[in-house]
Amino acid sequence: VSAAVTRLPECCLCPCKEGAQGGIAPENVSLLRRQRATVLLLGPGLGGTAQSAARATETRTLVQQLLPGFVGAAVLDADGLNATAQLLAEGKPFPHPAGELVVTPHPGEMARLTGKSIEDVLRDPAGFAENTAKAFGCIVLLKGAVSVAAHPDGRLRYNASGNPGLAKGGSGDVLTGLLTGLLAQGMEPFDACCAAVWIHGRAGDMAAEEKGRRGMTPADMIEKLPYALKEVE
Repeated sequence: VSAAVTRLPECCLCPCKEGAQGGIAPENVSLLRRQRATVLLLGPGLGGTAQSAARATETRTLVQQLLPGFVGAAVLDADGLNATAQLLAEGKPFPHPAGELVVTPHPGEMARLTGKSIEDVLRDPAGFAENTAKAFGCIVLLKGAVSVAAHPDGRLRYNASGNPGLAKGGSGDVLTGLLTGLLAQGMEPFDACCAAVWIHGRAGDMAAEEKGRRGMTPADMIEKLPYALKEVE
């Protein structure tokens, strides 16, 4: 916590009891519910089987206990998606908040959610986004060279901003953080998805112009977000 405060003094933190291998223990659920948040982002950094079976179990518990009944909109990404895929494989329902749910998988996470191969997803990303949105009753933002946003009501949007320099670990976390921020400002969830993915890509293009696709990092993209936002505003 002290390290995070030092690096990110502008953030409001909610210190939690530590779980397996430094994760968030499920006993923190009641504490997290008391924060009265209007938007929940669940997944990045939670940990999973790559850390240990115990941490993966804790992440599944957090997904099962935090999402259902959450009063606002929620974004599910990264380890949250992998935990959900494991729950679905066990025959359990897809957890939903009271508000709209947005899931932001890359092709590998989409393959795990649907039980298909990555090759299948890459052959028809729009079809997978549409079918998953309808099957699970959530907005799907399937990330890729051309990202696809799909709504259960049939709306479908493609995004063309961005470049191969975005294909680095942590880039997706920047996107979901931006998306969650737009939702917290009251933007309609599907519009927030479309805006976030374009702004994210535009920030990536700005970072590439300055540092090159090979050398740019997700931190460089964060530095460019204010300029990309300024362009659209």
